[in-house]
Amino acid sequence: MTEARLTLCIIDDTDDVVTGIATAIPWGDHGIDVCGTATDGMAGLELIRSLRPDIVITDIRMPMMDGLEMSRAVLEQAEACQIIFITGYTDFEYAQQALKLGAFDLITKPFSTSTVLQVVLQAQKELLEQHRIQEHYREMESKIRHSLPILRQEYFQLLLRYPTSSERAKQRWDFLQVEMEAAHFAVMVIEIDDFTERCSSLPIHEVELIRFTIQNILEESIAPLTKGLVFRDGIDRFVAVINANGEEEASVLADLCRDNITQYSKYSVSVGLGLMAERIEQLPSAYEQALSALSFRFYSQGNTLLRFRDFESTHGQTLKYSLDKEKELFLSMYSGNGDKAVEALELILQEFADSETMLEPQYMKSVHYELALMILRAFMEKVPYDKLSVLDRKVKDSLIDGKVSLQDMRLLLKELCREGCKLVTQLQATSTQSFIDQAIDYIKAHLHDNITVQECAKTVHISASYFAGLFKKTTGMTFTQFLIMERMEKAKAMIVAGAQVQEVSAAVGYEDRRYFSELFKKHTGVTPTEFRSAYIK
Repeated sequence: MTEARLTLCIIDDTDDVVTGIATAIPWGDHGIDVCGTATDGMAGLELIRSLRPDIVITDIRMPMMDGLEMSRAVLEQAEACQIIFITGYTDFEYAQQALKLGAFDLITKPFSTSTVLQVVLQAQKELLEQHRIQEHYREMESKIRHSLPILRQEYFQLLLRYPTSSERAKQRWDFLQVEMEAAHFAVMVIEIDDFTERCSSLPIHEVELIRFTIQNILEESIAPLTKGLVFRDGIDRFVAVINANGEEEASVLADLCRDNITQYSKYSVSVGLGLMAERIEQLPSAYEQALSALSFRFYSQGNTLLRFRDFESTHGQTLKYSLDKEKELFLSMYSGNGDKAVEALELILQEFADSETMLEPQYMKSVHYELALMILRAFMEKVPYDKLSVLDRKVKDSLIDGKVSLQDMRLLLKELCREGCKLVTQLQATSTQSFIDQAIDYIKAHLHDNITVQECAKTVHISASYFAGLFKKTTGMTFTQFLIMERMEKAKAMIVAGAQVQEVSAAVGYEDRRYFSELFKKHTGVTPTEFRSAYIK
């Protein structure tokens, strides 16, 4: 980087001195330009005011106005230049005054050009260093000015989380050029409804554009009505700190922000509003209150204003539900009756809904989560865990999801009941089929015996009446109908294979041949002999 050239003025009442200093030294080679000369203090002062040189070489004793008086006038007007005085050995008192005025250096007469050059180059070095420092400060100030919005946001994020006194805050307040009044605050926490779900598949630049749009609408909604600051507080959340003359005014503005976002974007927001913070020290409390109010979005589907004042009385309250309804729910689940289980669950949920006040969302989430775990544990008594693992994962995910709503939790509970009952029913059907398959194998192996319902039921270790009902439900036939059908099918196979009717009759459990023939004809429409004739030529 090329260093800037400096300018030099020479003032002395002796022309030879002025000419000698101006021409005998190759100032241009050293980055210095002689911009003007004068031969008395008055002319020198006008010269300095006009040209504003970086360095001034001046004699102390001059007509019209001496060098000290001239320098004093220059410095009073804050002219930034390095002044080098030329003085004689007898001017000791003047020299002291010159140093008090802030002279850079003194050159005593007689002097050489090399001495002058050496002193001026020292002054040049110091000036260039000052310029470098000043440029650095200017760059820093420029960066700070451009960074002020971010610095203000960061500062307010600290103010919302860590209490500080108004006195301590005032210094930073002024430095950051905060335009708000340092009192009478309202804090709003604004959350974009269902933002994660709606934007999960969008490119990052589109997500950022959405967030920018929402913030811009908030700022433009607030700016015409009051002073305020809007900044991001998470992926889908903003905070607005505003000056307001009371909570009602803040509520109106919060509703305006919510309505404008709905109108001018494709999104809706929920707004949590804390109590008024009259002093800076109260900002953390107002912020926590706004977050607490926003948590009651759990009860809604979004696009709503939630004021902390409206929920203050709910803290510490609990609820209970009827144990009889719980028993009815579990009985329905154990039987695999999904519709009846959901009906019993809805009665419990209705007891929750009949509560006179909206209880704290975190408490309500815990209650619903505990109910979900109870439902899962009940199903685990009937269904292996590996078949319930998907439902278990959904329950755990709902606990982790900080944005889950009351409606989401209720839908999850109903899904647990329905899907769990389906699994119970499937396992019951599988178990029943297993019983019936065992019984059918037994029947087929004992067609020649005089087997009964009681005998078959005993083989699968259930009562005869329950077995008879399961058998008909599964096969579509009574035990007797199925037994006759199997006997007739075996009889057909034996007749076609050439067995004698008497042999066939005994093989399928009928000692009386005539009774067997009548039963065979009733079942097939022909006698055993006619059946044989139809297949054997």
